[in-house]
Amino acid sequence: MIYKNFSQKDFIEAEKAYDKCGKHANRPILSKNTKQLSRGQFTALFIAMIVFIYSIISFDIPACFFSIAFLIWIMQYYTHKFSKSHAVFLRSMLKSLSMTLFIGSIILMLI
Repeated sequence: MIYKNFSQKDFIEAEKAYDKCGKHANRPILSKNTKQLSRGQFTALFIAMIVFIYSIISFDIPACFFSIAFLIWIMQYYTHKFSKSHAVFLRSMLKSLSMTLFIGSIILMLI
């Protein structure tokens, strides 16, 4: 058996050394600087909202998916305000949801 010569003291020392080395290694480092949206991005958000409202009124599902995909894509810049500890997870989730909706809107337009 490999652990035959080890005592409990050795395991405790190993755990302390592991805790010292790897405590902050896996945590993502988020920058304190928040990205401000440019004038062009605000204009794009406004156009996406208008397209979303128009697609709801005219029952245009692909345009609705397209505008929601863009709005979700822009929402990823504000994930650090929702939850600082899960910001990276939320950002990747919103990116994947946005890409899925975008691809789905293109597929629906082709059908």
